[in-house]
Amino acid sequence: MRWALAVFVAGCYSPHEAPGAPCSPSAPACPGNQVCLTTGAGSFCEAPGTTGDAAVDAPVDAAPDAPSTDRDGDGVPNTMDNCPDVPNADQADEDTDMIGDACDPCPPSADNTDDDGDGVANDCDPHPSVAGDHIAFFDGFNSMQPGWTYGSFAISNGSLAVSAADGVYVNAHRPGVSAHETVAAGFKVVSTVGTNYRGGGVFDNATYAGTNLTYATVCTLLITSASDGTPNAPLVDLFQDPAGVAMDRTALTWTTGQELVIVETRTSHNYGCFGYNATASTSATASGTDATDNGTAIVGLHVGGANVRFRWFMIVTSP
Repeated sequence: MRWALAVFVAGCYSPHEAPGAPCSPSAPACPGNQVCLTTGAGSFCEAPGTTGDAAVDAPVDAAPDAPSTDRDGDGVPNTMDNCPDVPNADQADEDTDMIGDACDPCPPSADNTDDDGDGVANDCDPHPSVAGDHIAFFDGFNSMQPGWTYGSFAISNGSLAVSAADGVYVNAHRPGVSAHETVAAGFKVVSTVGTNYRGGGVFDNATYAGTNLTYATVCTLLITSASDGTPNAPLVDLFQDPAGVAMDRTALTWTTGQELVIVETRTSHNYGCFGYNATASTSATASGTDATDNGTAIVGLHVGGANVRFRWFMIVTSP
């Protein structure tokens, strides 16, 4: 799968990343088997024990008491571990590239090209030519991860599945990471229900009162309602919820059974919404400004009038 996140858009390098990538001592996003080394020429990811001008090697052993045959102490021997330096007992590998999700530079894409060397591969990087992005969270829905409030969503066969009736809108949510972040999800709409708005997507900038969503900026792939100004039209839609105030929308043909990707980028109160039909290799974007800025807010998944299976969910932070 490939969707060119240069348009829009866990937090580790591949364990096979070559040394020499730039890094920041305050936030060293180096591979698990490398350290952020500061020299007179700057800070770079290098092998432990490398020396240089004013160099200070940082500790790198994720499990100092673990046996040498299992460096990260996750119970999986190094020779069998798809992330030998990052604990991942489940060995989840969304893109089946033999690099576990816990240390994959782009868990949903097997193309790990990383032009800016920041540990986030181009396909998952909202700024692929400017370093500084970081995969803060990835979920391939192989098990119930902490932090989520799932509501009526349920884990099923490596997906997060939900059914929403005609005119009913449901959400799963978790804490966001910053006001400069990208939330993305891969999913399939199995079927649609009724004549109201139908489809699925992601949201950011959200607040809740108990279990009730009080505000969100939502990015979806949907089919408009029969009463919409453009009835029964498939498109990418950016809107405010629960008021349903439209911010921007663009036509994008999609239908049930196709593999879809939806991405929402946020920089404080500025938003981009990117939809990709992976089956047809087509895409469209929408964008807008939301005057309501809830800071580091709640993020999540949104479904209305449809039966949807989410394949994965990801949060990428940006400077």
